[in-house]
Amino acid sequence: MEERDLKGLFEKLTPTEARKEKLFSDIAEAYRGGGKPKRARVSPKPIILTIAAVLCLFVTSAYSAAQLGLDVKWLKYLGISDGEQERYLANGAYVVDKTVANQDGTLHVKQIMGDSNLLYILMDFTAPEGTVLDAARYRFHGSLRMQGVDSSGIGFDSLEDDNPGDNRICLVMSIQANNTEAGQEAELAVTDLQAAEPYPDEYEVIQPGEWKTTIKLDFKNGSKRYEANRTVQLYGHKATLEALSVSPISVTLFLRSDSLEEIWEEARRSGTEIGPDGRSSDDYPVTIHYKDGTSETTSVFSGMAQAHPSLGDMMVVKPFLPILQPDRIESIEFFGAVVPLGKN
Repeated sequence: MEERDLKGLFEKLTPTEARKEKLFSDIAEAYRGGGKPKRARVSPKPIILTIAAVLCLFVTSAYSAAQLGLDVKWLKYLGISDGEQERYLANGAYVVDKTVANQDGTLHVKQIMGDSNLLYILMDFTAPEGTVLDAARYRFHGSLRMQGVDSSGIGFDSLEDDNPGDNRICLVMSIQANNTEAGQEAELAVTDLQAAEPYPDEYEVIQPGEWKTTIKLDFKNGSKRYEANRTVQLYGHKATLEALSVSPISVTLFLRSDSLEEIWEEARRSGTEIGPDGRSSDDYPVTIHYKDGTSETTSVFSGMAQAHPSLGDMMVVKPFLPILQPDRIESIEFFGAVVPLGKN
């Protein structure tokens, strides 16, 4: 997105002076009660100033996101909490801005963000006129063909819908893989839009079709690898935590063991369904210890676990939402093994 486009977006978001006066006039009129019985009289000036401040904050936040090249809905999805995170993600995000249209609908691929093992792709989908997309959940069958990838896991999340009565939705496609090398060309394909109400409702195809495009993975990889070489006991079997990779969007664990088949089976048996949405407990929990003395432990499994018993290696990709701030992390703990991160 070019600078003139961002300025144009800001201009659209900024209310005109006439609109401001009308808004403030309406607020003041509503406050005065429009002829209804009045209570104690209070000057409307503080209220008008408060509304003006809120309005200014909204416009400033939207403008800030636009200037940084970030989609506001995406910031909300990622749980951005401060300007430092915004700037980091603006550095790492890549604007794709590609559209694929046919008689079955229009797919607009907007932005990509990623690290060495996780990619997020932000996209809009517009169904044919007359279609209403107002379900609780949506997904496609999707794939992203990349070099150096022998396994991957794919998921979709629906973002906040400003107008659930129309034919447009916004989705985030997540891809966890053994290697997501930045800079390469990749082939994105999605087919057959599916919809479902909240769990346990099952997905059904509501809009058949296929949309394909080639995109460049020009995101900035924010991962940093930390060597660990710690011995751990995984479900009664010896393993080595060789290293971990940390970025604001994920933590990836690299393990080795001669007992991966047994570990895999024991982990599978240990899993239980938790919560009302059918999610499973985390078979490979990690604890993040922060420099301020607080900590958090993952309890719900998300991401991807991949094992090659014949090779003796295993990888676990764990996305984090809200996103992390690595410079605030003291150490990461996995099955009793504590790996200090030191200075980032």
